[in-house]
Amino acid sequence: MLIPAVSVVRGMVATAAVVTVVVGRADPNSVVVPVVLTVSRTEIEVAATGSTATVTVVVPIVPALVAADSPSPSSSLPASEESMRFVRTDPPSFPEVSMNELLSVAEGQRWQVACGDSEHWRVGFYSPTDASRSDIVELESHDCPELFVLVSGALTLVVKERGQVKEIALEPMKPILVTAPHNGYCPKGPCSGVALVVERDRFSTEYRKVEEW
Repeated sequence: MLIPAVSVVRGMVATAAVVTVVVGRADPNSVVVPVVLTVSRTEIEVAATGSTATVTVVVPIVPALVAADSPSPSSSLPASEESMRFVRTDPPSFPEVSMNELLSVAEGQRWQVACGDSEHWRVGFYSPTDASRSDIVELESHDCPELFVLVSGALTLVVKERGQVKEIALEPMKPILVTAPHNGYCPKGPCSGVALVVERDRFSTEYRKVEEW
């Protein structure tokens, strides 16, 4: 649940570039600045802002320019490797806020981090843009538990355990601690439900297609 801001890049191998993008917390008033990463004869344009994280991506080396709005080049990598993504979240992974004052939470955003305690925990609000299970194409898994509590509307978690996919409709004041690969949707329309999420300030996340878990 991250939208990273690029700061450092490094790494590559002979037949494919393994690119590690280390990112840091962005100033809320800053603008998105594209960063062009050159790997062998392939140029990848990277542009994003958000929380602290490290993103590792496997990029095939091809003699072509890949623009932000262009389709990805064909790859000889296995489909499972192409669809897997890894993100590491490092502290501090939350915005600076004024203590002992009410915080503002924007509506209509899929994920926003509200606050936290560095090296310990952070709190965010999750409001899926998907409106049905059929909309969900991938699940994410963390190396630590994640707590969800329904705040408003309707929100259903989709989790996969022991090869079986199941849906869990959240209920007000009934927290759920999630360790399995998961995602979620709002059955009454995109961003119509909101859940409060509590997670660590330092953790790793793996993304895969539903069928690959």
